[in-house]
Amino acid sequence: MKKTIYLFALVAFGLFMNSCSSDDDSGSDSVAGSFLKIDDNKTDIVLGIAEDYGAYNDEGEEDVYNIDLSLLSTGFTFENQELNGTGIGIYFEIFSSTPNKLASGVYEYDANAQTALFFDDATLFEYTEDEEKEFDLVSGTITVVKSKNDYYELTFNGVDELGRVISGSFSGNVDYLIDAEED
Repeated sequence: MKKTIYLFALVAFGLFMNSCSSDDDSGSDSVAGSFLKIDDNKTDIVLGIAEDYGAYNDEGEEDVYNIDLSLLSTGFTFENQELNGTGIGIYFEIFSSTPNKLASGVYEYDANAQTALFFDDATLFEYTEDEEKEFDLVSGTITVVKSKNDYYELTFNGVDELGRVISGSFSGNVDYLIDAEED
């Protein structure tokens, strides 16, 4: 009987502590519920990579920072700052008004804009063992709901060069590369 009461108290305490945990998701590694949808085909996103290229000042623009974001399905590995494997993913070149992270807000696609709250490049890619296919987005938006440290909550939508509707959502930590160098 004593063991039953002890076990019950231990389980109740564990449940209580779990329910009282912080709502701050910045320490979470989870990307549960993250997805990339191409027309009606939905793929889970399991990995996010942010590459910080730092300040981007073109023709007097101030407070513009270039951060590239890649969201990837299973099948990819990212080791020693190198991406390998097969799967589906999407890449965005984004310009933020905040250093070292994407500021909250709505980012619009414009191939010619390199100012804050725009992205000028987005590529959907499908890599198999036999071939690598890449498709540029021709329109779209990214909505960053929350960004804290290496944690992001965002949604995106657009249309690729084949006319396919692209949408998705990402919530989780990203592998963050600071001061990435251009090739």
